[in-house]
Amino acid sequence: MKNHKIIITLLITIFSINSLTAETAVPSEVAKVSKISITTTDISDVFIYAWQAKKITNLLAKTENTEKIDDNIMKQLKLVTGLNTNKDCRSTSYHGIINYLKKRNIPGSKRKALVNILTLALKDPDTHIKNNIPYSIVVDSKYFKPEDFDDEARNRIKNALNREPTPPLILLGGLINIIPELTVDKVKPYTYGGRRNPSGNGWALEMAKARNGDKKSIEFIINTLESNTNLAVRISRFELYFLYIPQPEIMEYLIKYLNLISDIKTLGCEATWGYVDVLRIYARMLEDFPLTDIECGAAGIKELKMCREWAKEQKEWNFIEKVYNDN
Repeated sequence: MKNHKIIITLLITIFSINSLTAETAVPSEVAKVSKISITTTDISDVFIYAWQAKKITNLLAKTENTEKIDDNIMKQLKLVTGLNTNKDCRSTSYHGIINYLKKRNIPGSKRKALVNILTLALKDPDTHIKNNIPYSIVVDSKYFKPEDFDDEARNRIKNALNREPTPPLILLGGLINIIPELTVDKVKPYTYGGRRNPSGNGWALEMAKARNGDKKSIEFIINTLESNTNLAVRISRFELYFLYIPQPEIMEYLIKYLNLISDIKTLGCEATWGYVDVLRIYARMLEDFPLTDIECGAAGIKELKMCREWAKEQKEWNFIEKVYNDN
């Protein structure tokens, strides 16, 4: 009986979500779909939300070669991210939009419209969504530029920062060149258990300033990471922090780690993969790095020496300007 319930629930939901992509769909029909609520304990949720993300992508793909999103499709997108839907449906819909923006060459006006929808998450009553969506944008920062955020979206971010600054929000502000002025009491979370800890508002603020070229903040972040005596832990944090900071000082600092290891044949697995992480930061951030991201994973002594020589020869660093992939 339980299995029958799961199958029936899944079929009903898939049928309902399919109606979102119908070109003849009207708001009242979509609203009925958006009110479907399913318990998160049901195993069929895994399939339901995967389908939802796929349907969002398919919906957007209909306007792939146009300059703007059809008004009807825009209404449907706002409904599936609206507050009358299940929170998991909202979250999955937002992530579906993010993934779409990452994978397709989309005209600027359309990007702005979709990014505007993403910033609606900042008012979501669910704390996880409110924090996770800006963080997801920041993690994929190379796919977003300040000009993707229109005035309405920027004001939404400013207002959210004034209401309740959180690390993901501060990092999002740094991404679009809005550096918040935080009072001392709002920076306190930087200290944890009496020790300096790379988390909280204080660290996020240093990251945001470093992204925008503040020399003291860049130095502070590098020195904080260097203070960790465990090499493996130190390297493991590079990607998390440095992909957000496309600044020359970061690239020059990482040369030290290209030269640190003389022979990767003698390394243990952990150290080898830490070494690969450094190569991948270069590959993901620089236009003309001699290895691709995939090639970094199979790098040996020959490739290592080539990358060392290449790094030494650089007079300036050409950071990747592309916002998204062309596929």
